[in-house]
This record gives sequence, C-alpha cells and structure tokens, in this order.
Amino acid sequence: MLNYATAATANRSCLRGCARLGSFARAADELALTASAVSHHMKGLESRLHAKLFVRAGRGVELTETGHALHAKLALGLALIEQAFAEAHQRKRWRTLTVSVLPAFAARWLIPRLDDFQRRHRGVDVNLRATQEVVDLDRDGVDVAIRYGPGGWPGLSQAKLRDEQLFPVCSPAFNGGRLPSTPRDLAKAPLLRHSRQPWTPWFRAAGLKLAEPSRGLTSTKRTGCCKPPRKALASRWRDRRWWRTTCANGDCCDSSMW
Repeated sequence: MLNYATAATANRSCLRGCARLGSFARAADELALTASAVSHHMKGLESRLHAKLFVRAGRGVELTETGHALHAKLALGLALIEQAFAEAHQRKRWRTLTVSVLPAFAARWLIPRLDDFQRRHRGVDVNLRATQEVVDLDRDGVDVAIRYGPGGWPGLSQAKLRDEQLFPVCSPAFNGGRLPSTPRDLAKAPLLRHSRQPWTPWFRAAGLKLAEPSRGLTSTKRTGCCKPPRKALASRWRDRRWWRTTCANGDCCDSSMW
C-alpha cells in the first residue's frame, strides 16, 4: 500500500516552495538544493500519486487543479501539526500542584489565600484534596501534605508552618452557664474526646496531673468540635483568630482565660 503520509512528508518543503515561488529553480535556491533535485522530488511525488501537480507557465511552473487541492490540504495538515506542538509546549509550561490538607485548615486558612497564590504563580494549577486521612505521597500522587504534628517523619522533606495554641472551649450553656473558672475545674467536667487530639498535653502544660479521659463523647473530626455540645467541653486545635470567627455567633466560648 502506498504510504501517502510518508510521500507528503518527504516532499512537502519542495511542494510548498514550488507552489509559493512558481519556480523549481527559485525553490531550489531557497532550500539549498539543485533545480534538478527539486524537479526529481516533484516528479517522484507525481509518479506515486499518478497525478500531474505542476504545469509549465512561461519560465516557471504553476499548480494544476489537483496540485492546488493537495497543497491546500497539506497546508491545513501542517497548521494542525504546528498547533499540536504549540499546545504540547504550552501544557509543559503548566504544572499541577496536588496538596493534601485537613478540611478545616483548607476552609479557614488555605482557600482564602489561593487567589493570591494563583496571581503570583500563573503557571501552576492547584489540586486541593481536603481529607483527614493519612496519605502516602508517592502512592497517592500528592506533592505537598499539610498536617498537624511534631514533625520528624522519615523520608519526607518538612517545613514548620507555625505553632498552634491548644485551649479548652465550651458551650455558653454548659453546666447551666456556670463555666469552669480554673483549669482544675476540668477534672469534674465531661470532656469531648478525639483520638488524634488528646487532652494530656494540655493538662501537662496547665500543671494538672489528670489522666487522659477514657469515657464519654468521642468526635472523629476536628471540625466536630466547632460547636461543642451543651453538656461537654471540647478542646480545640486552632489559633485564637480562627476561634473568634467560629464563635462570633455565640455558640461557643473560650474557657482558657484563667
């Protein structure tokens, strides 16, 4: 079977040059070939197509009807090829940054700053994955993960973003409105528990020798502590700016102002 694509590719420069300049000799000069070499290419293409592409016109040549049709289609095909390469080059310039982040951190800190990031880095698309699950960066295709913790995770490059302040909060209706007045009052209060957010570090920092609560209401989400139930206290892993925003409607109050 005749491979027309191969024939067109091999002779496209000669065909385009002859069609544009109307002369084998001038096309040969432009292509750094001899006139006989250009003529040989064109005759070979005509032989493979079983069609006449050029006719003599004075001292030059001009395209036949078949030649015009072929030249127009080849020009369209070459334009599509050039467009494909240009688009591939453009895509190479763009990069997708996949970020795994806790939902609350994404909503309250990261997302409000993404517009500024996109303005500064127009060549980067951000793929945000809000999840509380532990991720494997290689397996899950994640570039950056933002998590709470002490750091020191093996095999990862790490950067500390900021310190967090842990403090207890509760509903204003807790205990009939009679809120704890000292840290020691927490020993008598039902505490909302979280497997990844223990009370013990806060107890120690407050100078309390209390054991980690082993019974009572448990939350599986950090965001579940945003509105503590009326009968329990909840610990928070937020800074005070976040907490003021969350409690602006009066659902919660800070019990750490001792």
